[in-house]
Amino acid sequence: YHSLTAWSIVKSNEGTGSLTISDDKPVSTKNPHYAVLTIESGELGIMNEGFNEGIFVKEGEKYDLSFWAKRDRYFDKAVNVKIKDVNGDIFAETVFKITSDQWKKYSCELTSISTNHTGRLSITTTGTSNVCFDFVSLFPRNTFKNRKNGLRADIAGHIADLKPKFLRFPGGCLVHDGALDPDARDSMYRWKNTIGPLEDRPARRNNWGYNQTLGLGYFEYFLFCEDINTKPLPVLPAAYNPHRMIAAPLKELQPWIDDALDLIEFANGDIDTTWGKVRADLGHPKPFGLEYLAIGNEELFQPFLERYPYFHNAIKEKYPEIKLISSSGPFADGHDFDLMWDEANKAGADLVDEHYYLSPDWMLKHYHRYDSYKREGAKVFLGEYASLDNKFINALAEAVYMTGFEKNADVVSLTCYAPLLCNAGYVNWKPDMIWYDNHQTLLTPNYHVQKLFTNHQGEFLLPATLEGGSDIIQTIPNIKGAFGFESHNESITFTDIKVNQAEIADRMTFSNDSSTKSQTVDHESFSITTLPGGQVLSQCSTAVEENFEIQFSFVKTKGKGQLKFYFGIEGNDYYCWEIGGWANDMSSIGKCNEGKYSNMNFGSSITITEDTQYHVKLSVNGRRIKAIVNDKIYHDYVEPETVIEPLYYSASIDETQKKIIIKAVNVRDTPFNTDIYIDTDKRFESTVTLATLQSNDLYAENTFDAPNNILPKMNQVQFIDSKLNHQFPPQSISVFVITYA
Repeated sequence: YHSLTAWSIVKSNEGTGSLTISDDKPVSTKNPHYAVLTIESGELGIMNEGFNEGIFVKEGEKYDLSFWAKRDRYFDKAVNVKIKDVNGDIFAETVFKITSDQWKKYSCELTSISTNHTGRLSITTTGTSNVCFDFVSLFPRNTFKNRKNGLRADIAGHIADLKPKFLRFPGGCLVHDGALDPDARDSMYRWKNTIGPLEDRPARRNNWGYNQTLGLGYFEYFLFCEDINTKPLPVLPAAYNPHRMIAAPLKELQPWIDDALDLIEFANGDIDTTWGKVRADLGHPKPFGLEYLAIGNEELFQPFLERYPYFHNAIKEKYPEIKLISSSGPFADGHDFDLMWDEANKAGADLVDEHYYLSPDWMLKHYHRYDSYKREGAKVFLGEYASLDNKFINALAEAVYMTGFEKNADVVSLTCYAPLLCNAGYVNWKPDMIWYDNHQTLLTPNYHVQKLFTNHQGEFLLPATLEGGSDIIQTIPNIKGAFGFESHNESITFTDIKVNQAEIADRMTFSNDSSTKSQTVDHESFSITTLPGGQVLSQCSTAVEENFEIQFSFVKTKGKGQLKFYFGIEGNDYYCWEIGGWANDMSSIGKCNEGKYSNMNFGSSITITEDTQYHVKLSVNGRRIKAIVNDKIYHDYVEPETVIEPLYYSASIDETQKKIIIKAVNVRDTPFNTDIYIDTDKRFESTVTLATLQSNDLYAENTFDAPNNILPKMNQVQFIDSKLNHQFPPQSISVFVITYA
């Protein structure tokens, strides 16, 4: 990204001239670069191509156009502004006179005469002079709740329809990735950079490699929470970047702590406080009522553990009512996960933020995960979770897992699905809940499950039991198959490769150069192969049967990434031991089944350094995996079988609305018939509302071409003599809403 990303010079009528970038006396020193259009003859201008296919305009809709400009002293020509498509058809246009040789803001309202999603914005003029432009903005008038500088109405509306109890923002590695300097182009996300006039909000890069204008900032987030009647849950950095392993020295921590204290004052302070006045001056004298604050996102290791208590103690001393959230890292279990939980409890955190993205099978296996959590100490904030795709099987598994949340509401205080949004032109992975392009949105099956659960929440859990039915145990075959190695832009030398003590190779080097997309292997027993997921391996031709042991030593001579050791490769299925995964500091065992990969077990920290020898031993006995590096056991894990229960369910009551809510999930491919009894003295209505999300195709999904493929269906069912006989369809999620007097 650079100053002219999406911009180009346009010429017509034999126009000549140039477009350059200057930083001499800008509108704002926070954003010093602006465009200088030098017109020599004819008509010349600048054009913005919009995002992806272009700028979306709708017939009859109004758009606010604004820009800053200045001219040479003698320039007196008209400036023509047009919205037009790639064919040159014009949808809206206006004319300006640039009246000053000093920076001045110009604005007007445009109305589109047609609907189009390939629009371009052009600004052209004539003469022989210099004209400077900055902060060009074309913004739809129709925003959510008609907020100026507000959110896209359709996307925000879908979020509002979820009726969330809270909104976590800004979310993800955006929080902590970047430089420590708040004025650096690649600075961490610092909330004070995101408020105030748009021209004073500095553009930033982020962890995913794209540009942020910070036009959507903390003030807009707070307003959105107010507009949808949900609690804000902001996340602030802890002065530590785990991606780059940089941290502010402890003696320089105070400005970061002050940022946290100032944010609370900005949200909750009276207008006679410093930051409460800033909020009031932005147009919101009423406090936002902040209750939660998270410090850090997925942080691990000692730098965070050293710094969190400083934040915690300072905030609790001044604002004891604020519930503080610490981190457990980006994994569902393991040595470091346990350590982060222990340290969070020692520090007195109110909640601990868990993040994990895993397979549907993992969610079924771990349905009872929170049953065994300690009931005292910090509570669970599951700040990010999903089952790694947007197919119906993912939504079904997530629904199962969510009934487990509800049954453990005494320990699982807050949960939120992530990621929330995905631009269809920039796909990184596929657990995103809401997809969009520049003119339409797509709601996934995952979204519909979330909406069923969030729209139907009770105030209190009701005891519920299921009588009858039996579990189905899905057995897992013992591990066997081929093995191989993957590296990322590295060269690794292996020695003493043995299977069951039989030597396969005394020396083998595998190189993988991602820049040239070339791979080499220098031993006849190994060859370059590619797994269905695209992973390029140095794979051994020797077959490995059940109950085996593989040993080898390796030295990484080039590269910064981890070593991936694959085993049990049979067709599209395999196991993978990542040695030095997740920024080269973690050990994990994962499995790919039917094309879907998921981590199963996380070990303690390990970093693979160059020119250091490591000795590795992997022993597999049935489904037990024991993984050792340099005589240290990193994994001793037995892969559990999947137990499919007859029905997954929860029940709750909303005494304010006088409703009883029953949620049930049938994951089997056969219907399940049962009687539903409610043991209560309450007199409830005989007619019950039933919402059902069901598909006979586990891999069905919604697409832009077929957005309603998976949708909930609403019905009415009858209670007769306090009993309802119901057949739960195969592969279905059912939500009953029972009203009472």
